[in-house]
Amino acid sequence: MTETVLQGNCHCGSYRFELSGADLKHTSTCACKHCSKAGCLWLPLSTELVYRSTQDDHNIASYRSENLEKEFCDVCGTTITAEHFAGSLRGRVVNVRCLLQLNPFDYDIRPDFNLLHILPPQVPIAGSCDCGKVKVQLLQSPEELAIREDNCSICTRNAWVGAYPSKSQVVLTGKENTQDYSFDRKFNGFPFCKTCGIHVYQNLYGPPQYIIERMPEARQQAVRRMLDIQPINVRVLDNFVLSNHNVAREDDGTEGYETTVLGVAVAEAGPTSK
Repeated sequence: MTETVLQGNCHCGSYRFELSGADLKHTSTCACKHCSKAGCLWLPLSTELVYRSTQDDHNIASYRSENLEKEFCDVCGTTITAEHFAGSLRGRVVNVRCLLQLNPFDYDIRPDFNLLHILPPQVPIAGSCDCGKVKVQLLQSPEELAIREDNCSICTRNAWVGAYPSKSQVVLTGKENTQDYSFDRKFNGFPFCKTCGIHVYQNLYGPPQYIIERMPEARQQAVRRMLDIQPINVRVLDNFVLSNHNVAREDDGTEGYETTVLGVAVAEAGPTSK
């Protein structure tokens, strides 16, 4: 019987690997402070990964928290592997969010929010990356904004669960401690803490100004409204338990992202993907 070989990579492709003999039924989450913010889906490693690096072997960064030491790509911020020091996940683990053709919604299962009766958190709500060098304060309740999660390639790897308030409702500090990451048309930026690799917020850049100027006035106004948004990863908010909140999941993969970005049709903005 041929052994199954799974392939995975960080988002930018600096680190590509193969994993043999893995049983994804053993995938689980960890409730420690770091993993709650990072959103990793961990699979214990019975064999080591076989790396097939395509770029610079020095693009790996490490971070040690109270419960684990992890490795992440310092270009795109994707967490790849870790070693847990205690608990049921003790030992080497791989983040299955890196695996190709994997739908994280099949493994990150939460109770039906409609069966829960949870009071909304009081505002303002503080949050931070794990090491505390990047901080956020949300001045509006996430429930007023709607919380969304999808399974496109970047959000799968970042474990992004977003709220989308206006910039006036968000206070960010420590942005100088982040590494921004963009790809394709670079309409969005996906910064992460350079120390701990946690994604606290996104940057919205939008299409170039010359493209915006060619649009009808109504669409220009729509783009300006979109660019006034400050996306926040609700995973990093203090005492924010995802299962206690109504998170809308969009189970479409990358479908649809090739036709519109920030409300701008590809025909006007050029090809892109998420």
